[in-house]
Amino acid sequence: SEAGYVTSEQARVEVCAQNRLYQAYMFTDDPLFVVVGVERTIRALRIWRELTNDLNLIMAIPEKRTLGTWAPWIGIVAVATLGLVLVPKDKLLRAAHAIDRVLTDSEEFGTYRSLIGLLEHIRQANLRGRQFMHGLYAPHSSEGASRHGPSGVVVCDPLMRKQLQRWRRLPWLLVSWQHRGGHPPYQLQLQGSSWCRRS
Repeated sequence: SEAGYVTSEQARVEVCAQNRLYQAYMFTDDPLFVVVGVERTIRALRIWRELTNDLNLIMAIPEKRTLGTWAPWIGIVAVATLGLVLVPKDKLLRAAHAIDRVLTDSEEFGTYRSLIGLLEHIRQANLRGRQFMHGLYAPHSSEGASRHGPSGVVVCDPLMRKQLQRWRRLPWLLVSWQHRGGHPPYQLQLQGSSWCRRS
């Protein structure tokens, strides 16, 4: 483009992917800030501290605070410099084991409900659509196992079985952080059976 102007074709392709200098995320009382540059980071921390003081909010103890190029957040690890989100292996193993139990035996609703919460967490970290959970909430309905409370028995119907088997086949250990645009991410194999998607 001439004189620094961006053509409409360049604007359509780039979609402002590289010009956001900060992002802020919050889940209940767990904030995550991604900031470019030292001065901007100091400013963000000061503003955050002013806000929490003005609202009389007590935030996490200092031992739980993190500052750097990566940080654990709501049970996942965000590696901003590489554009990755890592779902810890213990969570993935717990989910895989619970899926196997549901597929092979009946399971109590309380345990199944915890599995669904874990799968939702992993789904959102992976930026996957709601279709990955389609059919898995049947036991939560007034006609499902939930009507008997936490000890109600969940038995897979064909759609639940198909969806849980689909979850079992996914390479969902490492995924892209906020992958956007029409370009498919590159698949990289890391140590052991871990997979990563990089934008």
